Formats: sequence, C-alpha cells, structure tokens
Amino acid sequence: MASASRRESAKFLRNRFRPCEDCQTKGYHMLQHKQRVVKKVDHQSSKKCGHVDCPEDDDDDDDDDDDDESKGIVAKHGFLKVAQNRVVDQSGEVVRLRGMSLFWSQWKPQYWTKGTTRWLKKKWGITLLRCPMAIEAGGYLTNPQEEMNKVKTVVEAAIEQGIYVIIDWHDHNAEQHEQEAAEFFGQVAKKYGHHPNVIFEIFNEPIFQAWNTTIKPYHEKIVSVIRQHSSNLIILGTGTWSQDVDIAAEDPVEGENLAYTIHFYANTHKQELRDKVLKALESVAIFATEWGTCDASGDGTLNLAETKTWLDFFEEHHISDANWAISDKQEACSALLPGASGDGGWEDCELTESGHFVRSTLLGEPMPATLPEPCPRLTTPPPGMCADSTEDCSKKKCCNDLGAKCFQKNKYWASCKSSCVKGIDPSDPPEWATPWTCKVLTRDGDDDEQDSAAAMNKEASKLTA
Repeated sequence: MASASRRESAKFLRNRFRPCEDCQTKGYHMLQHKQRVVKKVDHQSSKKCGHVDCPEDDDDDDDDDDDDESKGIVAKHGFLKVAQNRVVDQSGEVVRLRGMSLFWSQWKPQYWTKGTTRWLKKKWGITLLRCPMAIEAGGYLTNPQEEMNKVKTVVEAAIEQGIYVIIDWHDHNAEQHEQEAAEFFGQVAKKYGHHPNVIFEIFNEPIFQAWNTTIKPYHEKIVSVIRQHSSNLIILGTGTWSQDVDIAAEDPVEGENLAYTIHFYANTHKQELRDKVLKALESVAIFATEWGTCDASGDGTLNLAETKTWLDFFEEHHISDANWAISDKQEACSALLPGASGDGGWEDCELTESGHFVRSTLLGEPMPATLPEPCPRLTTPPPGMCADSTEDCSKKKCCNDLGAKCFQKNKYWASCKSSCVKGIDPSDPPEWATPWTCKVLTRDGDDDEQDSAAAMNKEASKLTA
C-alpha cells in the first residue's frame, strides 16, 4: 500500500507541474507583477501559453481570484444598453468601462492571444478589450478566414475572462465594403450576439464621407443585419476620423442601444473636440473606442497632461474608453517596447512611457517617478540584424540605436536617425544634398505608408474652435 501511495503521489506531482510545451518563457524563475511589485516564483514552468491551454493559473498568487471582481465585470453588469445619453447595465445603472485596444490585426497578430487578454484583465485591470480587425492592406478582404480566426480567439478569451469585448470593423472606407461587412457581422452576431460581453463597432473611422448620404445609410444597413441576431450595444463611427459626433447627433440613426464613437489623440485634439462631444451628449450616448497619448499619427510627442484632462472629462461624463494600443511598434503611442512578448507576462522594463502611464490610470495607481531602463534583450538586437547610423538601412529596416528609426531618403538610401524633416537636410554633405521623403521603413511589412498618409490627413484636419 505504501508503494502504491508513493506511485500515486509521484503521478500527481508529474501532472501538477507538467510544463507547457509551447510556453514562451520556461525556466526556474519568472517575473510577475502583483500590485506593481516584481517577485520571483519557484516552479517548473511559467504558464504563459499562446497555443495550448495550460493546466494551472498563470501565477500562484490567487488571492485576486477570490473576490467578486475576479468573476468579471460582465457578471456584475450583464447586457449593456443605451438609456437617453448614457450607456447603462441590465439594472439601469450607468456603466463606465476602461480598457485597451489591440493593434491592426494584420500587422501585430502576435498580441491577438488568450495570454494577452488574460494578462490585461488580471494585471492591468481592464474591463474592455477592443479587437480592430483590419479590412484593407492585407486584412479581411484578402484573408477573411485568417482574420476571422483572430477575432474568434480574442472574443472567446474575453468571454472566458468575463470582460467586455469590441468587435471592430477597422476600416476607413467601409461603405465600399458594405456587402463584406454585412456578411461578417451577420456571422459574428449570430455566433456571439447572445453573449452580454460582445459590443459591435461597425465603422472604425470614416474620413471625409458625408454623414447623411454615406455614413448613416451604411450604419442603417449593418445595424439591421446585426439586429436579426442580437440586441447588443452597437457603436457607430462618425466623420473626420470619428470626431464629428455632433454632426451625427443632429441626425441620429434610428434604433435602440446605439452609441457614437469619439477618437482623440492628446497632442492633436484638445478642448475644441471636447466641446463637440458635449454638444453630442445633449442627445446621444458617446463611447471612446480609440484614443492615444501622442499625436494623431500614433507617434510624435506624448502629452500626458492633456491625456489626463481627457480622462477626467470621460469620468465626469461616464464615457467608456479604450487606449491605442497593445503593440510593440516603435512609435510613441505603443504600450510595449519592440520585442515584448505576444502572450502577456510583461515586466516593467517591457513597457513604453505611454504603456506605464496608461496602466497606471487603469489600475488607479500613480505612475512611477522614474521609469525602468528598457530590458536589454529588447533593446539590443542580435548582431547583424539591424543597421548602424552610418549604413544604409533599406534592407534591414531596423536600427541598432535605441530611439532611432529607419528613414528613407529615396529609393537608393535610408538612414537610422532619431527624427527626420522632409526636404533637404542641412547636415547632409553638399554632394548629397537631395530631399528626404522621411518614410519610415519597418520590419512589420506596412512601412508606415498607410499610417503616414492617415496621419497627414488627420493633422490637416485639426479642429478649430
């Protein structure tokens, strides 16, 4: 009997500490966060698994699994609806959700995982996650099943975690893809529309399309498709990169449980845009599905003071929000440094300044007075992978120097620099005094072309009083 008991005990221990085959991090130690304290955990394997279900929790610190909030915000509030100009829960109480947006699905798919979703809920305190499924530029129109699978992964992970999730048709020209959008939302509304977690965002950012003749008719079509399967909250994009909420509010789409989205980037959009929101709030509900701490380009200068003004404004008016973005793209609004894990488990040294700030607002904690140095493994590329400042970076499309980007001069030359101004650079030798295009070349494959074009248009459309 004693021998049998020992065999059973050995079997239990093998099963209990069986390592995850596909875990991104293995070893004797792993770093974890608990109330912003980093501690060492002694066990056989960390459990941050991207493609398999790990047998145990992602940490051994389960005191945060015992309270009511661990059951999820959805268990508390249930189905969301619109009452007058507010988003409310199933009991009619006003709800304000806070969370993060993932990045364009075709360019940063590594973060569209169960692990990222779980980590953001448990360690960043999010109650909302936005899934911006790309449509053009190699997105859904090109690879519909691949993009649909990414959405399913994150939506089902969010449902499992008990948080709300936005399914976002991330498009600037949705009216040109109305049939594809109708088919997509018909499928996801039928599959997920009975879950209180799910919110539909049906047109990310119209640009210069007219509300009455283009944007509104598109919304009416897609809303009617979703309503065949679900009465869940639907968020409607508005003109000029989802800034013209006041115009939409003057001629709203008929129907129930409809809200209108506002997007802002703190160093570009300020009080004049908040005034438009106040005007819209006189008659419709507002939901901020995308905002950034930097310029409208997604890059440039952080403006954390203006960001705080916006967040205080949202709190005052009970406006839910999602920050852009969980991404390691080398730009100011990214929450993560290049090379950060795609499955959560991030150390403090893997976060950007924006990431530190946003996480602190989500947790209701002060931002550290001194930020940690970036993790060496993230800032030191393997030898030969990236370019030095003295060589052409056209092929490698990345830079060894921290903070440098690969700026294109012309089709023959690109250089690693910290900044770039289009035109002639006075510091160039006279024999090489030709204009710089300043296009940023990246290893992501998008080369910032679409983002740069959008940024130029957004900057050109800065609001005036």
